[in-house]
Amino acid sequence: MSPLTRGWIAFAAVGAGLIHLALAVDAPPLGAVLLAGIGITEFAWGVLVMFDERFLASRVAVIAALAPVGLWVVALVAGIQSFRPVPLAAATLLELFVAITIAVLLRRARSPKPVSTRRYVVGMLLGALVVGGVTAPALGATAAGQQVVNPALFDDGVHH
Repeated sequence: MSPLTRGWIAFAAVGAGLIHLALAVDAPPLGAVLLAGIGITEFAWGVLVMFDERFLASRVAVIAALAPVGLWVVALVAGIQSFRPVPLAAATLLELFVAITIAVLLRRARSPKPVSTRRYVVGMLLGALVVGGVTAPALGATAAGQQVVNPALFDDGVHH
């Protein structure tokens, strides 16, 4: 796998992790624990993958990236309405990117071509912009993001 592709996968995992962590803020207790656990795992895995390909664990990663998607489908079918759809859709998009990209790379099993420094830097910048463009609005649609935009919504009347 090329370092550029690994970087994109890592960015997507970190973005999905941040969204899940932000969703944990106003989720019911069981949902908060589940979302925080998924978010911490995705974030940590993304950071580790960025620096060392050994942490990719391709076959496990495909299943792990699809597991939260399956949970959201079950939650929707069960009629659980407490989840915010826009951030979950963004996190799902990022998770699907991770799973599909790794699955395609597993099928190809070719050794990567060397990437020039210029192409690597431009590719990483574009990857960061795309993931940021998906992640930022999703974070803004969470309770944590709304608190940043309008802290008065969460004012408890006590001024510190």
